[in-house]
Amino acid sequence: MALYKLDDGLRILRGVLSYHSRAKVWIVVHPRGRDSQVATQRIVSRSRQLLIKDGLKTERILTAVGSPRSSTCGEVRLWIVPANSTKADEAAYYSELLREAETHEYTLRRVEFSGNEHIRDNVLRKQFVQGEGDVLSLKLLDQGLKNFNSLGSLYPVTLNDVEARLDREEKLIDLTIYFRERRRR
Repeated sequence: MALYKLDDGLRILRGVLSYHSRAKVWIVVHPRGRDSQVATQRIVSRSRQLLIKDGLKTERILTAVGSPRSSTCGEVRLWIVPANSTKADEAAYYSELLREAETHEYTLRRVEFSGNEHIRDNVLRKQFVQGEGDVLSLKLLDQGLKNFNSLGSLYPVTLNDVEARLDREEKLIDLTIYFRERRRR
């Protein structure tokens, strides 16, 4: 669910967590590229305080700061996780989804690129080996990421920069690949 105000998302989350008394929450902040650590920590602290204020126990709240996804827009991810979760690990979660999609032969429905301000999508699509409409292959996905790295104008792209969303009913997967461009001279 995409919301423009973090407070709205936290209010919805509090309501859900009241029904699931053992579940935990991850708060993962992806700051803007130009945000300071102090500003990022302020977002984390404020989010924790809003949840604690209404009686949520601190041990049920896990926080992490992820890599910047954009120079102009920050992002906060709120995840409800099982009680045995010990850390907010988005990369492991997405890696698990990718393995599941490959094992069960999910079809790649859509690939989106984010963070590329100067490199056009069609240039990136030419470098990306895995095609929309193909059955997902982690080998081809990895090769495509290596091809991006050969462009030289991007910081290295790894599986940690890939976000996956599954449609288990239709056996489809959508990917978003996040880039950080190097400064232009």
